[in-house]
Amino acid sequence: MEAKYKPIYLHEGQYLLSELQNALNNSADITKKLIAKIKEFGILRRIRKQSSDKDISELADADYVVTDTKDDDVYVVKFVGIVIVDSVVLICYPKYLPRQDPSKETVCQIFRVLAKYNNSTEQNLNMFDENTDGMTNLLTVMLFLLHDYFENGIYDNNKQIIETNGSGEIFWDKTINETLALLKNNRPYYTELKTRKHLSTVDSYFARLHKCVLNEISRDLFESGVSELLGIPEIMFDEEERNCFGETEYILYRLENELKEQFNTRKQHVLKALHSYIKCENKYGDTDAFCMYGTNAFNMVWEKVCAEVFNNKLNTSISAIPEIYDKLQEKNTEKLIRIIDKPVWHFENIPYDKVETLKPDIVCIESDKFIILDAKYYLLKNDGNKISGNPGIESITKQYLYNLAFQKYFDGKNINMQFENYFVFPKFGKPPDGKTTVCFDIFKNEPLNLPDINVVFIEPEKLYVHYLNNERVSFSKFIEAELGS
Repeated sequence: MEAKYKPIYLHEGQYLLSELQNALNNSADITKKLIAKIKEFGILRRIRKQSSDKDISELADADYVVTDTKDDDVYVVKFVGIVIVDSVVLICYPKYLPRQDPSKETVCQIFRVLAKYNNSTEQNLNMFDENTDGMTNLLTVMLFLLHDYFENGIYDNNKQIIETNGSGEIFWDKTINETLALLKNNRPYYTELKTRKHLSTVDSYFARLHKCVLNEISRDLFESGVSELLGIPEIMFDEEERNCFGETEYILYRLENELKEQFNTRKQHVLKALHSYIKCENKYGDTDAFCMYGTNAFNMVWEKVCAEVFNNKLNTSISAIPEIYDKLQEKNTEKLIRIIDKPVWHFENIPYDKVETLKPDIVCIESDKFIILDAKYYLLKNDGNKISGNPGIESITKQYLYNLAFQKYFDGKNINMQFENYFVFPKFGKPPDGKTTVCFDIFKNEPLNLPDINVVFIEPEKLYVHYLNNERVSFSKFIEAELGS
């Protein structure tokens, strides 16, 4: 099956209105219509000209404008993922990639990372809810149904049948509790046995409906070219068309009733997804369709990937960290994050400490090394005269404070730990030559003597391989390999 639409690639970055028009390959009027619709969902935002030299991560509310569109406007694409709008398929790729159409392999890997990230966060639980405009994000529902099918198969509501002297396995608990036994030589003998067997309902109304919907989804995604980009195989069941299942209202009624009787979490999600798909009138590929899959906060994905691959210990119990636990005289079973002191407010001399405290992104522990990482989704550049894309003073001071907070605990327990502090950036282009660090003299000098914060650049593609394979690697060894490559 050939794709109907050729995907249009947009870089997560800045565009002039004329550049957007060229990228979308449409007239000025159609481009403005598309822009207006995309802006509604926060994927595209207009910024002030004086803010155009800032990294996306640095943009604040004051940098955005909401006035009428002008020909010389500067826009920023703040999204990584797929957008379907008015039968146009937009592929928005991360800002660290070169501003050119990325390879199919690169796009597929990024979307596999997005899929895993979405499945591991609470946002996936609300994918079937309508937004404030009463619309369901249909593409998210479609992809959920496909991924669920590949992992779990067709909806199968197995039922357990209890019989007397049936052909199934003996149900001993029910036999002993509900039937009479004859005793002979102090041994019980049962004249009636309760048996049980499981009946599969793979040919039920809902299983057939599930196959029908999967057929529709697979066809639509292939026609749009999305399946090829995501590496999703085509599905072709020999099943009925949608009109064989009744009117839309009847299908929704059956799904709602089945949902009331189903308590299995996975099956509940499938039923909710089918309900959302059937209910949604804004069908995929329609003239006025809008649906998307991805995130406008890819910095959270970058942080999650780094935390998973480098085996973040922040929320791990100290009892599960032998490098620390074995050295404690008084054993501590709290999570590592709990050893950071909280600020204390005093109201009329009554202390109150139930407030938020410092929370690092990632903590790695390797032998006697205590490594504090801050995953920064910035594009750090140095053109010789100016540094751009660098974290602000708040990020720097927090890294030093994390160091002080943990060091206070270990010094109090007479545990010698070697502290290292890092900003972790995605590598793009050619990184700066030599070692890059940042220091703040008030922390570096006496009496604190804290080490500099190191800056490292990591190729995201290499990190994604470990993330997708659920592999944990040593941060130190990974960085050594990166510097040596």
